[in-house]
Amino acid sequence: MDEILARFARVSPEGYAGCCAALAGADLRAELGRISVPVLAISGDDDPVCPPSDLQAIADGVADGRHLSLPGRHIVNIESAGAFNDALREFLGQ
Repeated sequence: MDEILARFARVSPEGYAGCCAALAGADLRAELGRISVPVLAISGDDDPVCPPSDLQAIADGVADGRHLSLPGRHIVNIESAGAFNDALREFLGQ
């Protein structure tokens, strides 16, 4: 976790703000129906940035989507690493 936090700390505020600005106006919901491959949308159950309801909407919007919410916030692949990795292995093995 310390390494991840250190990486975030090295990002320039201007670069991060630019990324946020680029994403702020992006609304690709109308394009979800074009995704024809299976999708596993994993959320952190306490993520204030990408809440579970948003990931559920993504799963619902694609042809073959599933949503899984795990304990954690925005970096649930680290916060719930074991459960995340198990779910990903199971999904990729299908």
